[in-house]
Amino acid sequence: QALRESEELYRTAFEKTHDGISIMQDDKHVFVNQRLLHTLGRREDELIGQPLGAYVHPDDLTILEKYFTARIQGKPAPSNYDIRVMKPDGDTVMLNVNAIRVNLSRARKYVRDTILKIQNYELTGN
Repeated sequence: QALRESEELYRTAFEKTHDGISIMQDDKHVFVNQRLLHTLGRREDELIGQPLGAYVHPDDLTILEKYFTARIQGKPAPSNYDIRVMKPDGDTVMLNVNAIRVNLSRARKYVRDTILKIQNYELTGN
């Protein structure tokens, strides 16, 4: 009973927060909430199973991968940074990422990204 209540608590918090949340495992999105999907203009099936950086602006991909790899390896990495993500309509969304590493078991390492939409940008940069 306590486990079910705990799971319900976290599920509700995950879905009702005003922040976009993605949970990564083995460098792939395994959980995303509706707020993130709305911010990115994507459906769940377009994001689940996709690799880290699948829709990240090419100019921001290297830094995203560097920070993610360092975090997974337990090395120092900024936990808060901005990246641009491409929406299906061609617009770019600037996101503020707040990333943490979470060990749920010895064999699994997750990174939870809390993502806040900062501002929409047109491809022209306006």
